[in-house]
Amino acid sequence: MRKLLFLCSLLFLTGCSNVLLPENTILPVEYEESQTAKIEELKTDQPGEVEAINNEHGFILSIGRKNEQYTIDQYQIDNQNLVNIITADTEISKVETAQDGFFYLKVNPSNTLTKQILWSTLDKSVERTITDTTENATEAFYAYGKDDVVYVNNSNQVVFSNSQGNKTVYDLNQNLSVTKICWSEVYNSGFFLARDDQSDTVTLYHLLLDGGELKVNATVKDVITFDLDSTKTRLVYSTQQKDGIDIYVIADIKTINPQKLFTGQNIDRIAVDENKNVYYSKLLEIGERSTLWIYDNEKSQSYQLCSPFRLSSGIFPVKGENEIFFSAKQLSYLENSDIIQANNYITDLRFSL
Repeated sequence: MRKLLFLCSLLFLTGCSNVLLPENTILPVEYEESQTAKIEELKTDQPGEVEAINNEHGFILSIGRKNEQYTIDQYQIDNQNLVNIITADTEISKVETAQDGFFYLKVNPSNTLTKQILWSTLDKSVERTITDTTENATEAFYAYGKDDVVYVNNSNQVVFSNSQGNKTVYDLNQNLSVTKICWSEVYNSGFFLARDDQSDTVTLYHLLLDGGELKVNATVKDVITFDLDSTKTRLVYSTQQKDGIDIYVIADIKTINPQKLFTGQNIDRIAVDENKNVYYSKLLEIGERSTLWIYDNEKSQSYQLCSPFRLSSGIFPVKGENEIFFSAKQLSYLENSDIIQANNYITDLRFSL
């Protein structure tokens, strides 16, 4: 009886709200208002936390752990093969892909109080450390173009580098805690999200390279997160309001003219594709589970994409397809050690509206 009760509770913990439902069925969480998409295919068969997508070459980069080591793995979208690329003894916390390779953030093995950014070719034939020996990189870094990266270090500097380590450094000249950054090589401008050390306000800043100077201008306050689309011309961001969370689009990052798209409740992660569609997750008020949604830009309508589950990564649209990748956390019971183990799995969701 005790084991039966435990198994029932485990089903609840794993978020299996669509148990005994067909694969192309979604259990709506807002029955009267929701429109749901049709699931064409749902695959969750490889371990890992999705970190980046390379649409040009058709693969996903994910991070994981194996035998007390940290890994970066490549998942081929066409054949679903997962191949290990990097194995390290210290923690890897973020990966960004460029055209000719990828950058990743790793705890410095010679000084575990700092993090370093490294670059590698996809076959790992060449690997270089980008950050200096005394430099401490932050989670705010972004890869773009052929082999370029922009990042913020703990010295309050914005650093532009390529895979050769050729750098241009700009001082921010103000105390900001930067949490996220992006860059458009199309307009030679970008954005970062930061908290002023003198207040609790999180602000979206616009960055512009002009005549050898990096101009940093505050644009919007109370921003939660943002995403730059694959064309590097459009930015979507979310802001906290009293009646919910507003989603805005900057249709042309050169002119900065935000337009409100819609308002929702408990919106967490967001992403935008090249067709201006917005993907977002909504946290349930109980537990850690979320639902995924798409805002169809042409129809100005939201559709629920999945039943509640534990989302453990960002959302990564596949270019030209009604398809997204993300990671879901699943819990399993280890009977020998009497513990519940959490594992992340790469999830591929194809749908139609």
